[in-house]
Amino acid sequence: MVVGIAAATPVSDVYPGVEHRVLPTANPLNYLERIILVRRCCDDLGIDSARIEFAPFPIDTPSLIQHSIPKEVTCVTTRLYDWNDEKIRRLRNEGYDVSVIPDSRHMGFDGRTIRRLIKQGDDRWKDMVSPSVAECIERWGLRERILKLEAEQHAQGIEGLD
Repeated sequence: MVVGIAAATPVSDVYPGVEHRVLPTANPLNYLERIILVRRCCDDLGIDSARIEFAPFPIDTPSLIQHSIPKEVTCVTTRLYDWNDEKIRRLRNEGYDVSVIPDSRHMGFDGRTIRRLIKQGDDRWKDMVSPSVAECIERWGLRERILKLEAEQHAQGIEGLD
């Protein structure tokens, strides 16, 4: 299995409904850190993470995806947000087969919720991630990183946590 990591570099294109993606606070972890978190989560779930490969997934510039993921690969996604429909459209326009998980369900929280709780010092975020992921987030000082990024955004006149 290949896991595509979107926004491996800063996002610059704004798409309606997910405008926050351009904010540094929307992706406070770098590409390698995000891979480590996926591996740790898989390990916690009993999934052999050694069977998973990772690749940059530049959905904001879909023509670049072919440089990291061959077009013969079927892309699998959910359909939880309008942004998912846009991603599906972009992938199909680039010639990828896209499979949508039929019974995807929203878990009642997302990355924005988790980052907001981390920023606020509210430990409820730990119930939303696996134990190894929580340990990494704390070890890496993600709360302090988010606060610093938000302060930098504020200094530039950019308001709000993604």
